[in-house]
Amino acid sequence: ALPIRRAMLGAGRREASLLLPFAAWGLPRATLDAALLEAARGCGAEIRCGTAVRDVGAEGDTWRLRLADGEAMRTGALVLATGKHELRGMRRAASGGAIGVKLPLSGTPPEGAILLLACAGGYAGLQPRPGGGANLCAALDPRAPGVAEAARCASGFIAHVAAGSTLAERALRDLRPAVGRPMTVAGVPYGYVHRGGGPLRVGDQLSVIPSFCGDGVAMALCSGLRAADALRRGEAGAAHHARWAAEVRGGMRLAGWLATLTGRAPWLLIGGAALAP
Repeated sequence: ALPIRRAMLGAGRREASLLLPFAAWGLPRATLDAALLEAARGCGAEIRCGTAVRDVGAEGDTWRLRLADGEAMRTGALVLATGKHELRGMRRAASGGAIGVKLPLSGTPPEGAILLLACAGGYAGLQPRPGGGANLCAALDPRAPGVAEAARCASGFIAHVAAGSTLAERALRDLRPAVGRPMTVAGVPYGYVHRGGGPLRVGDQLSVIPSFCGDGVAMALCSGLRAADALRRGEAGAAHHARWAAEVRGGMRLAGWLATLTGRAPWLLIGGAALAP
């Protein structure tokens, strides 16, 4: 993992730099996911790669799953961990939402820093990757002018973010797309917290914190541990979800305020960071 010790914020001609209260670590999801799968396999879990669950339904005290190849399965306990993507029959009770965009870049980004960059329709984050290059990710309002076009084209996406600030233009000047098109997901309900019953939810299926606050993966791992405890106790999904909602209420509220400031009045956030770095 790559140590991240400072953050840089940019909007228009304004920018600020601040030290993080502790070193963060940038770790590629491919590395983390492989380690988690190997840990699960070592604990005796059966791992099925190259397949998918197409839909889920409740039948009495059990769950019915239909796989992509047509196979049907039944289980007494189910953990829903599909991230930002919905599963047929288990959609989150949320409407609207942002477009999430991710683009790997090659080149040399600012060292040891993560950049938070205001742009038309939302904001983006630039994070260096171990071994070189960076990831450029954004949460964008699909109704904003130019957003839909930018999400379809690597060079257009870079240009869209670069136009939002002098910091972004400077940081992205020598970075190039590592793939032909950005990866996108629509209808991301930032600020959503699941309440109610159903299967045990974890990660973004349980709560979706505004991006670039640094807690998304940590919350996914923590909610997985909470779900494991709930399974051991034979606890219903409703109790697990209610306990989690109470645990993250304060952090979700703070993250929502920061995301709103970044999207609507980034100069306030930059001014505060400049005064108290």
